[in-house]
Amino acid sequence: MKKPPASPTSRPTKIAAKFADFISLGFGQDVEIWTTRPRSTTRCCAPRTAAVYQLRRWYEQFYVDFADITPDMVAGTSTRSTTTRAVQSWQAEVTANLAARASATTSLNLDGAMTPSWVQRWAREHPHPADERVWRYAEVRCGRCGGCVEVAKFSLQHTSVQWTAAAVLTCAEFSASVAAGGSSALIATCASLRASIDAAVADGRLEVLPP
Repeated sequence: MKKPPASPTSRPTKIAAKFADFISLGFGQDVEIWTTRPRSTTRCCAPRTAAVYQLRRWYEQFYVDFADITPDMVAGTSTRSTTTRAVQSWQAEVTANLAARASATTSLNLDGAMTPSWVQRWAREHPHPADERVWRYAEVRCGRCGGCVEVAKFSLQHTSVQWTAAAVLTCAEFSASVAAGGSSALIATCASLRASIDAAVADGRLEVLPP
């Protein structure tokens, strides 16, 4: 820690010690929470958060061997998310804040000028469109083994794949790993399926969803 020129010599050391004590306190509290925290499979979620349970069940397939995958882990789901209400609330708050600044004689910008009225006018004339995004999954068949999975592309780098039990059993790379004494749950990816997904995007059979 750099010592400010006008501060006493001992001050940086005291500040550093207090900061270290604060971090240690928070870390100890986290340890206490996680060492005594039991798993709850039926947590109480707010309305419209059923997708949390669906995602949790879907992720469980990556922590078990393929023989232990249950149908509910790979069942296809579709989640519709919307930020319309949040955007409307934010827009109302922004408009109210701009109106308060415009009417307050003591409200100044960094340069000392009153908040310009055109800012509020621009906010009224350019409302945010409703954000209604839908996760759309499409079937993609592996060109090597013929296994069929559900795939959604949120960008060229972000890919969501939902495996079915049949696809896991059909996958040639998974089967080769298991035959060699490994576990399908520890395989990072299937190179053949990745190539098939890239080909589906290039051919226009798989849509890349806009951000």
